[in-house]
Amino acid sequence: MSNKSFSLGLIALSVLVFGQSVAYAGDLDIGLSNEVAQVSYSQSYNQQAKLQASYLHADTNDNKSTVLGAGVLTSQDNGDLQPRLGAKVFLVDGEGPSNAGYGLALTAGADFSLMPKWVLSADVAYAPKIIMGGDFDGYYELSARCGYQLIKNGSVYVGYQKHQTSSPSYGVYEGVVVGVKFAL
Repeated sequence: MSNKSFSLGLIALSVLVFGQSVAYAGDLDIGLSNEVAQVSYSQSYNQQAKLQASYLHADTNDNKSTVLGAGVLTSQDNGDLQPRLGAKVFLVDGEGPSNAGYGLALTAGADFSLMPKWVLSADVAYAPKIIMGGDFDGYYELSARCGYQLIKNGSVYVGYQKHQTSSPSYGVYEGVVVGVKFAL
């Protein structure tokens, strides 16, 4: 199923990148650690709406996991605070016969402008049992990042992330991630 998950992720990302000619701006986010590689692309279609596709591959404690997601976000610019809300469909594919699940997660987050060129971001995604399928009864993601705008259309960041399922408990990834984010 891992090859299938990877193929589905590439298809979703391709549709977002090349599928719409009326798009305004996009963001490419690449994050890495010794145990995780992740890529996220979001495409704006007006000032408040974005479509997003993401791919995460983790290899922690000899367990390999893949998480694919595609969703929609809406945001608002309130000066130093930019809150966002959304929803995404996702697929979690872990090693083992009973470590795969899918569902719909509600998302929330915000960017806080600390000083010129410094941004603090926080995001959460949650899917309860009622909107989950597969082997898990729940799923959540937590992330917090501190970023610095290094060049006009690019920033670097360091952050903490946790991707976890419940019932049975399966840790996809928990730890530090460093990365770059480009405005395209």
